Amino acid sequence: MKKGIAGQVFIYIIALFLVAFIMIYGYKAIKTLTTKTDQITFLKFKTDLESAVGSISSDYGSVERKTFFIGDKYKKACFVTSYQSFYTDSASLSAITEPVIRDSVKSEVEDNAFLVMATVEDSFNAGDIEVNNIYHFLCIDVIAGNVKIQLEGKGDHAVISTW
Repeated sequence: MKKGIAGQVFIYIIALFLVAFIMIYGYKAIKTLTTKTDQITFLKFKTDLESAVGSISSDYGSVERKTFFIGDKYKKACFVTSYQSFYTDSASLSAITEPVIRDSVKSEVEDNAFLVMATVEDSFNAGDIEVNNIYHFLCIDVIAGNVKIQLEGKGDHAVISTW
């Protein structure tokens, strides 16, 4: 009788370890999948925006309104004028609320598109863009994982604004 109880305890312990292993492995697999999904979403947004800016830049006067999916991870998409040069005058720099973007503009890093959570998480060069305001800086809120951008072709660059 005691051997039967000891055997059952042993089986319960093995089952407990097996369940714990499956739970830990499943958690890690889901976390990895989520990370890869975020990376893919960022890369798709980046290539879609670069493609849209590149295609409309040469089409003078045409206007396109685009909705880009960037996921719920980001809160804002920010853009800085980079056509011809970055604007580093004091009024433009003081309008930039994100310190990382301000430092990027000051140091003339070529990135002109920034994705913001609590702070800037990702940045890239979207091509020759101009922001259509006096500060040459624009942040657009992400709503339901989407950002809505209006692009206007100017022959050799694109003007970005909200719509």
